[in-house]
Amino acid sequence: MGKNKIVQYYVEGDDEVKFLSVLKTDLQLILPRNVQKMNVVTERITKMRLMTLKPKTTVVIIFDTDRGPWDILHANITMLENCSQVSEIVIVPQNKNLEDELVQCCDISKATELLDSQGVRNFKRDFIRASNLTSKLKEHHFDIKKLWNGKFANIRNDSEKIKIT
Repeated sequence: MGKNKIVQYYVEGDDEVKFLSVLKTDLQLILPRNVQKMNVVTERITKMRLMTLKPKTTVVIIFDTDRGPWDILHANITMLENCSQVSEIVIVPQNKNLEDELVQCCDISKATELLDSQGVRNFKRDFIRASNLTSKLKEHHFDIKKLWNGKFANIRNDSEKIKIT
């Protein structure tokens, strides 16, 4: 994907928004473009949202695989496929959720170790508030090649299209 492409990311939560911000800006490991919070597994993409897309937009959907059913996801993909503004859809399933992805691509055994969080309940809050996330990812040997590389039975994984390695 060229650097001049128009790219719109849709991610599930505020923690993913924060994570992509660090990946695209501080670490420069993914294409730097617009990120919006929208859970494509549970929320339907509206015509109004599609009207805000510029012509020839590549839409990247990043979502957790620890929940279903997948009918809304598939309906959203179909809606994007039928939108004249969308030139490409990049599908990026997360191995269960962001926390599991972090364990997979850092030298930690559980996500709470990344920021020394006091339990799982505090992790998301700590993650979103962290001012040192970039240094913590580096400290724990974050590896972009290990991020979003899961294989799923009925969902393709296009993550290599957005990674800058």
